[in-house]
Amino acid sequence: MPKILTSLTPQMLSRLGAALCLLLVLLASIWGRSLQRILEGNKSVFLALGLAALAFGLLWLFSNFRVTNYKRLLKVLPLVIIALILMITIMELSIVAAIERIHFIKYGALTVFFYFSTDRPHGARRCFDAAGASAAIGAMEECVQYFHPERVFDLRDIWLNAAGCLYGSVTIVLIRMCASALAPLPERPKASPNQ
Repeated sequence: MPKILTSLTPQMLSRLGAALCLLLVLLASIWGRSLQRILEGNKSVFLALGLAALAFGLLWLFSNFRVTNYKRLLKVLPLVIIALILMITIMELSIVAAIERIHFIKYGALTVFFYFSTDRPHGARRCFDAAGASAAIGAMEECVQYFHPERVFDLRDIWLNAAGCLYGSVTIVLIRMCASALAPLPERPKASPNQ
């Protein structure tokens, strides 16, 4: 395994992911129309980004954790798959323009990253705080667009951002369910300089 993957903690990855999502929010609020023209009718970009994120996440997961409870994992995985299919179906049915998928992706991811980037105890309050902070950032992004000459303020986008935060909250629950069947790999002994 690459050493960089085994040295990253979940909290470090979450903070990096949150920073990248906030950068995406900033870029989208300023150059959103230009990005829309690039991505219009090009679903392969979304698919490629999603698969790359999934591959990186799985690589990190399997380089740092091992399955300890196969029965629990086999009970949880069908629920995870059904929930993901439902979330994707709801997302696809509620979207008018293809570019609106980005609302679900960026605010769902931002909610997940905010949740895992703090030291507070896991729980509903932490999940609510992460979703609330992400939804507030989404509302601010739309308010900034009101004053931008090339952008349009749209209340529907605020609702899509909030729905993306809800999507992220459900993803947090699914991650926590899967995490109950995993345990960190033991530390590898470091070679002494005399050997």
